Formats: sequence, structure tokens, C-alpha cells
Amino acid sequence: MKIDAMVKRENFYSINEKTLEDYYKFVHGINLKVKTSNYSLMRKVFIYPKINAIVTRKPSSSVIKYLLAEFNVRTSIIKFILGKIYTFACLYSGGVLSSKALVFSGHNPMTDSILVLPCNRKIRIIDFDNQHVDSIIKEGFTRKYFDNELSFRQKSKYPFVPPILLNGDSWYREPLLKGQPLARGSDSKQYALSSKMAIDHIGVIGRDTLHFVDSEQYARKLLNHIKALVPLAEKNKHIRYGQVLLDVSEQAFSTTNQLPDNIPTAMTHGDFQSGNIWVDPVENKTFLIDWETAAVR
Repeated sequence: MKIDAMVKRENFYSINEKTLEDYYKFVHGINLKVKTSNYSLMRKVFIYPKINAIVTRKPSSSVIKYLLAEFNVRTSIIKFILGKIYTFACLYSGGVLSSKALVFSGHNPMTDSILVLPCNRKIRIIDFDNQHVDSIIKEGFTRKYFDNELSFRQKSKYPFVPPILLNGDSWYREPLLKGQPLARGSDSKQYALSSKMAIDHIGVIGRDTLHFVDSEQYARKLLNHIKALVPLAEKNKHIRYGQVLLDVSEQAFSTTNQLPDNIPTAMTHGDFQSGNIWVDPVENKTFLIDWETAAVR
């Protein structure tokens, strides 16, 4: 999800301001105020909603290379070319093609080698000079997914799960990985190889955490969980098909009578797709990232 979509979903600019204030306070011990303003030649930090980036007027070559790679579209050569051209134009426009600018009170902590990358539930601050990435929960967002990912990754001993270097109450630091997501890869052989490696990684976790449970008890627990969540989704998320979800869930539950007494469960990623598979073609390594929805299923 890019900034232009977040603006429609939430009070993005206000959330971004408060989150960055918290980040610099909790992580760097700097008290400052962050405000969003319109473009001005006097500004030094700019927001580009369509390329999902907050950068300085003249971002470093590392920042530019990273953002250009975000538009490695495998399925359409036209989108590939247009995405590259637009990204290149934004980053060399000196802020002219930005929608807004950020103003920091007093000291401006943003350098040319820092990329602020807003995400669905958190904001990532990528520091190319120091080769690390800090992630912090967006202001007002639930910490359930953050805590879930942090817990899994701190306990993980798998070499294909990036380690947590440091963490605080609402943030964590991880190493900056070389390469790019599998979804952005253009080499078909590398794509096939990394896909197999990722599936093998998931298989390792599956074998390590395999546990058989009573099918009826498991299904009933899941059904009760769905019954509790649907009313909340209807109220808070304004979904219109709550009864359909309940009907489908009841039908699915009834099929457990056809299952063996015990069924296998294991720790799963929860969002296992090419955007969450990170490929380092130089070292021939594949990592699994973004463990927010990891759970036994």
C-alpha cells in the first residue's frame, strides 16, 4: 500500500508526523516537532505519494537504486518503463514533483542516505550509511501484529529469518538486506531457484513445529473465534456480508465430520507470497520477511 492509498484510508499526514516524532524520541533521544507543509524551495525533506517515499532534496545513489528497484514489474514492460521514468523524475526534481514537505523543528535528522518508507501498519526508516532498518508502529495502530512478529523473530534461530538487532517498546532494528523482494526479480532462473528455497524454508519450520490435534476441537475453536469476530467486523469495519461469512464457516465446520480424528498443525507465515520473500542473488540466499501474521494453523 502506497502513501496515496493511505491518505484515502487514514489521516496519514498527522499519523506520519506523530510516528516520526516518537521514533526520533525513543530511538535517538531527540525531541522535535514534525509538521507537514506544502512544497517550497526552502524545504529539505519531501513526500512522494506515488512512489511511497519520503526523502531529502538530493537522495543518495543507494536510496535512488532502492526505489527504482521497487518498480521492477515482471508482468508488464510498459509499467516497468513508466515506473522507472516517473521514479527517476521525482527523485531528480528537487522536490518539485512532491505533494508535500516535512518540516523539522530545530535540527533536521534526515540525511541524503535515509529513506522513510510508510507501510500498512508501521513506518520503516532505512539508513543506507549504517546498513540497518528501523520499524516503528504507526501512531494509533494496534500493536498486536508488531508484538507477534517481534516475538517470533526474537525466538527464531533460523538463518533465513532476519535477526532483530535492537528493539524498544514500539520499534525494532534489523540489518539492511542486500537484494530485493522476489516479486521484483526479473531473472526467471533466479525466480524459480528462490521460490524453491523459500518453500524449503517453510518446510523446515513446518517439520520442526508439526503437531497433531483433534480435528473437531480445533474446528470448533476456530468457528467460535469467527463468530466472535464477525460482529466486531460489521461494527468497526462496516463489512456487509457478516451472515455470509457465518454461513460459510458453519458449512466448513460441518465437513470436519469427514476428517480423520487428528489433523496436522504447524507454525505458518500467514502471508507467504513473493513480496515477502527476499532474494540476495550475490550470496545466493533467500530470506522470509514480514512475520506479522505468523501463527500455528
